[in-house]
Amino acid sequence: MRIKLHLPLSLSEIARATHSHSSPEDKVITHISTDTRELMCGDLFIALRGERFDGEDYVEPALQIGAYTLAQAVGATVRVESVAEALVHLIRHYIKKLPSLKYTVGITGSVGKTTTKELLRALVEEKYRTHATDGNLNNLYGVLFTTLCAPKDTEVLIFELGMNHTGEIRNLSAAISPDVAIITNIGTAHIGNLGSKEKIAEAKLEICATNTKICIIPYGEPLLKSAPHPFTYSSDSPNADAYFISLRSGKSGTVFDLYSRGSAWLGKHLPLVGTAAFNCFCAALSAALYMGLGERELDSRLPILNEAPLRQKFINVGKYTIYDDTYSASYEATVGALDMLRLYNKPTHAVLFDMLELGEDSARLHRLAGRRCAECGISHLFTVGSYADEYAIGARSGGMKSENIHINKDTNDLSATLEAIKAHVADGILLVKGSHATQAERIIEMIRKETT
Repeated sequence: MRIKLHLPLSLSEIARATHSHSSPEDKVITHISTDTRELMCGDLFIALRGERFDGEDYVEPALQIGAYTLAQAVGATVRVESVAEALVHLIRHYIKKLPSLKYTVGITGSVGKTTTKELLRALVEEKYRTHATDGNLNNLYGVLFTTLCAPKDTEVLIFELGMNHTGEIRNLSAAISPDVAIITNIGTAHIGNLGSKEKIAEAKLEICATNTKICIIPYGEPLLKSAPHPFTYSSDSPNADAYFISLRSGKSGTVFDLYSRGSAWLGKHLPLVGTAAFNCFCAALSAALYMGLGERELDSRLPILNEAPLRQKFINVGKYTIYDDTYSASYEATVGALDMLRLYNKPTHAVLFDMLELGEDSARLHRLAGRRCAECGISHLFTVGSYADEYAIGARSGGMKSENIHINKDTNDLSATLEAIKAHVADGILLVKGSHATQAERIIEMIRKETT
């Protein structure tokens, strides 16, 4: 990825910001790249490290192109002891340089981060010049790209923060120092790595490790009772700081009343359906209230919110309408997607790959998700992976007929799943969901090739 900086940085400035011992020339950097295939003379190459590559291997080729380098390697223009640590310092430095910045927002949680982010962006972007994480780029490198792509006149900077292990959110929080922190919920995502929901909550609360002024959390979540500067929201308790009452819900949306610290906004129509989407809206609007959103702004923004959380999810591929939710999967996220789709007046089908990092609860949660498929009226269920049978057991326990369940335990060969989809899906919506490591998007590409 090659990024043009809206606020150019000098090499000496970058060296100071990243605590480098190098003393590079005072050359102004206008472009930063992490890929030598896009690198140009005069760019700064950052030697990132991933699962399948090590940017340190490309430092010498980058220098030969005429680029400058930030790396651990001897001979790097800006030599650092740790690239990851240097990026934390560089992000913090760049954010401090944004002259118009009013609010920095960090959003984490087991489920609903992206939806909450998109809703918040849609709510505040008319009042403030807003820049936010693109898609699901929520690790350190994603935070880096989001930061360096921020326009000079950005007033609200919104980050989605993901994690797999303890300490990751603390590191990201140190980089962005969020004024506003949002924790959407505490679920089972990554419980296999962290061991318990209590440990997950501790990891999520790392978002408040810096100078956070407000932490927006769901009311009544005991695992978040230690959150500093809490602002709570709820759809069932008037004791919350923001109390949302859903008056009625249907296929066109939800009518609600809002009571928050002396203010009452009554009879508002929200063009979103489903409990999961409504909870994300409650979190996003709570943050928008803190940032000064008033009833006039709310009235102007509500009509366009139906597209905000879904604009990157629905794709048309030939005769198929696919709901692409392949970036990640937990039990709660899978159930949320199923609940949302049940409100569409169309047949719905689901391709479910494994939900990973669930530890000893894996089999049980896959069965529960399968049962929810039956309860939500999924017409045909296509399961793929090591837990394909568990999905199927759950679906049958919920009343789904065996002939409507198609099992494929071979993750390397999806041809049987493709043929089953072609044979049984003629219309409606096809949900495709699975943990990122399962590469569930492969089935979408196979469908695409069949229809083009």
